[in-house]
Amino acid sequence: MYFGLSEEQVFFQDNIKKFLSEQLTIDSIRDISNGDEKLKTEIHKGLLNLGINSLMVPEKYGGLGLDLLFGAAVSEGLGYGVATVSYTHLRAHETSLHLVCRL
Repeated sequence: MYFGLSEEQVFFQDNIKKFLSEQLTIDSIRDISNGDEKLKTEIHKGLLNLGINSLMVPEKYGGLGLDLLFGAAVSEGLGYGVATVSYTHLRAHETSLHLVCRL
């Protein structure tokens, strides 16, 4: 029995790592920690464009319909890439979308 990530999960995780390595330098991380909201917003929007915010929202509500293991892979990718936003923050958008779709 295989207990590792699937090819899809590795691909998703690698895309996050690639995006963050291309967008976040040590200087940009320093700028964000010193209050550069514009750069922080750009990084946040880029992560949202990767679909992280709708990762576990069911497909019938416009999400990707993926499982918790995908969430774990995303969390690891964000941590590896020293993301300037937390996965929890990104998931707040997902939760809001899920609740609105259920109404």
